[in-house]
Amino acid sequence: MCRLRHQTGRHGTPARQDRRLPASGRLIADPAEASNRRDEGEHRPCGKWRNPLHGAGFRPILPQCDSCTSRPLFATLRGGRESRGGSVLTGKCLTLAVAVGLSAGVASARADDKNFFVHIGPAGLFLNEGAHISLNGSIVPKGTIEINDHATLGVEVGYYFSPNWAVSFTGGFPPSPTIKGAGSVQSLGTLGTIVYGPTALTGHYHLTELGAFRPYVGAGAMFMLMFENHSRALKAMQTDAAVGAVAQVGADYMFTEQLGAYLDVKKAYLHTNTTGTLYGLPVSSKVQLDPLVIGGGLAYRF
Repeated sequence: MCRLRHQTGRHGTPARQDRRLPASGRLIADPAEASNRRDEGEHRPCGKWRNPLHGAGFRPILPQCDSCTSRPLFATLRGGRESRGGSVLTGKCLTLAVAVGLSAGVASARADDKNFFVHIGPAGLFLNEGAHISLNGSIVPKGTIEINDHATLGVEVGYYFSPNWAVSFTGGFPPSPTIKGAGSVQSLGTLGTIVYGPTALTGHYHLTELGAFRPYVGAGAMFMLMFENHSRALKAMQTDAAVGAVAQVGADYMFTEQLGAYLDVKKAYLHTNTTGTLYGLPVSSKVQLDPLVIGGGLAYRF
């Protein structure tokens, strides 16, 4: 029952008024208001309420459930016992409702979540190359290099932390560009070739208010992993791996919830060092690469 009983003092006088506590937690001193709240059926977790003590000289504020014998909500929140010596009742109806609601929410979220994505397609690398070449410790005036533009198969794998924020790792099939002398060392021809792996780790923000068209911008780090050096005019050629900054912009266009197409552009700022020998003299160069990477192809979310 949701009634605070009369208490009497030493001389038989009431120690406090009869008060009733509804589900809202507010004390009600007016019996008429309490009766109205009872009649309005306040606190109905399962919709099958009755007044088990009605007609027996009691007027409970919160009725009892036919199917689950749940106690009033305020008693449940007080730690499982009635405020005045009542029996301990389990809140089966309320507990079941909460559990079912949470389970349905989790199942729905799992069904709708497609947090992983893959971009796969051809990518072109267009370098803004240059070099400062030293021969036996002396700068070679106007000596520089030229690296041919090249293509690879690009793969980007990412994860959405939220509908707007994602992180991804981009790699590709290792290309093998040719390095040639340019400027005052153009007559040397091909200095060598390298096999390297262009990779990037970026975070990006996606706009989701444009329907199937979902542009994004991002930034991160680009890595140049060196696998092989093949010497030609420059003997014992050795090129170092490198790390630099990268900016990213692109867009997905989703044909379905999972399948779509993408276009992605990355601009990196990347520098490395190359050493070797020329005519038996040591050569060193500081090489600027700064590639522009443009890719497009299939987008898939799962």
